[in-house]
Amino acid sequence: MIKKVLSKKNIIIIFMFMILASVYLMIFSTTTSPIYHLYGTDSEIFRMLGRMQKRGMIPYVDFFDHKGPFIITVEWIGCLISEDRIGIFIVQIIFLMFTLMATYKLFRLKYSTKCSFILTAVMLLVLRMYYEGGNLTEEYCLPFLIWSCYLASKYMMQYYDKIGEHKWQYSFFYGITFIICAFTRLTNAFPICSIVLVGSVIIISKKMWKNLLENTLAFLGGVSIVAIPYSIYFYVNNGFYDMIYATFIYNFKHGSDYSERVSMGEQIKIMVYLLVLITTMIIGIYTYLKKQNMQTIGLTVAIMSVVGIIFHLKMRFYLHYYMIYIPIIIMAILCCKGYFASHEKNILLKLFKMVATTLIVMTMIFFGVKNITMFNDFVLISESEASIKQSSERMKSLVKAIDTDSDIVAYDVAPYFYIETGIIPCYKNFIIQDQQTRYDKRLKSGFERDLKSMKAEYIVVSTNQNNRYQQFIEEKYYVYNRVQELVLYKRKLID
Repeated sequence: MIKKVLSKKNIIIIFMFMILASVYLMIFSTTTSPIYHLYGTDSEIFRMLGRMQKRGMIPYVDFFDHKGPFIITVEWIGCLISEDRIGIFIVQIIFLMFTLMATYKLFRLKYSTKCSFILTAVMLLVLRMYYEGGNLTEEYCLPFLIWSCYLASKYMMQYYDKIGEHKWQYSFFYGITFIICAFTRLTNAFPICSIVLVGSVIIISKKMWKNLLENTLAFLGGVSIVAIPYSIYFYVNNGFYDMIYATFIYNFKHGSDYSERVSMGEQIKIMVYLLVLITTMIIGIYTYLKKQNMQTIGLTVAIMSVVGIIFHLKMRFYLHYYMIYIPIIIMAILCCKGYFASHEKNILLKLFKMVATTLIVMTMIFFGVKNITMFNDFVLISESEASIKQSSERMKSLVKAIDTDSDIVAYDVAPYFYIETGIIPCYKNFIIQDQQTRYDKRLKSGFERDLKSMKAEYIVVSTNQNNRYQQFIEEKYYVYNRVQELVLYKRKLID
């Protein structure tokens, strides 16, 4: 096995994917690429999570964010390499390299080496549509999801009546994939849930009860090998419930609140981007109805697409959420091998093929136009960098006269304030406080308790924001420094 993996051909392919990943991230990961000085929102929050854990702070106990612990681990590893953006950039290269390798292997199930490499490169353009500056949870789930799709497709790529026992080793990896995705954001696990569902139905329908038990235990074993170390770590540090609350409970509240406020403009965006999933759904149904050796893959694609459509119809529009459906697109392309060469006699199949063909053409046009228009973003990069540079200079100027090791917190100020100034916040809720506490009474009372404790010697606010606790700050703190929209308050002497 090791000799096969380390063969000359495979080493060359791996090296090519490493170079391709490096170049791609250098150009498109604008929040971490060393050639840019740009920031996002989530990316800078994640970098701060990793930086604070590196300083010995406990996630969810000493600082809060509603993403799962795996993304914090990823950012922590990046900070161990380097606290500036190059550290997480190197981690991204490794993850994207494995994503490309998995994509290539999945395509190789139906296509030639050359064609698979070209299709893998094309998928980078699909990724570009959803990338939004990089260093987001979805890109760290992709290698696990696509490798899982590869294993599932190997099992399913045969006629239904010839499908045999499912290897428990595959289910073990599915379990790892599930918990890693759930430990970033639970919705990232939807694709692997669809794969497990179809696989379970196949095994049950064939009454292979021993095989079902083996795979169930293997899946739980995969979940446990990741979940148990995290659970022990948080239990020992009195943060187990806090981790569960932030990763799962808070996100349910967060998601349900957003679903009530989806604007008409967002609904239109959602429908446009759902065109891709609608296309894969029709391809999946068509493949299933053909009853060929790709039948079960077609069923999996259809189910994964339907789950994605239902989810996004109930949520606000976040483009990077769609990144986790790239494995579905790859599997749909597998289903399309020989698609245009076949001639259907069945009326229902003809209808589905006609609809699928129309949607494929529309989707290709959409991808093409979107990628062309997105290249216009590079025209604005120098302007954005100039704006960020000016903002960064204001932030540094604001705090230059104080000891940055003092107890400081920024209240509803851009997250990159901490990155630029090197300040470690002293409050658990350290970013977008009004937004986070709006959804949750527990967080709100905790933030109010921190404010009233007046532990922070300095509080930074922005006059561009209508801060909920501005009156309290003005009563207990006085203006120590001001640089345009940024105001630095210092705690008044307590009698």
